[in-house]
Amino acid sequence: MDRRRRGQRLTEGEGMGEVLNTCEHRITDYSVLAGATVLSASGCDDVTITTDRGTLHLQHEQDCCESVELIDGGDDLPGIVGGVIGEFREVNCDDDGMDKFADSFTWTLYTITTTKGDVTLRWCGESNGYYGEGVDVYWVPQ
Repeated sequence: MDRRRRGQRLTEGEGMGEVLNTCEHRITDYSVLAGATVLSASGCDDVTITTDRGTLHLQHEQDCCESVELIDGGDDLPGIVGGVIGEFREVNCDDDGMDKFADSFTWTLYTITTTKGDVTLRWCGESNGYYGEGVDVYWVPQ
């Protein structure tokens, strides 16, 4: 999926399944996922998890002098297909102990606990300290 500026719409032809207004669909309360059954899950640059209640998208909307990448966990996503989500948890931390090529680093970890096993998605964001280093999370209900 190509990157869009904040507030732009992603349409069915662009892989989202329906019109997605990024402002309306952004979530921070992940309790809607508890009890949902995972129907499909994949990720490389962006992560898409489809459940019986809706679809969760994790991605980063590129701005300027920053980058946010999925470092690992994407290959483990197919293992949770068919499982029921017990918990979806986010943890953020700054890492001052890294060899720095950028002024600021942020690690964001998403742990998905299901009846089929657990997956941790580890993202790393870096910037000059002015730009956001977080992951954008969207929920599109069915």
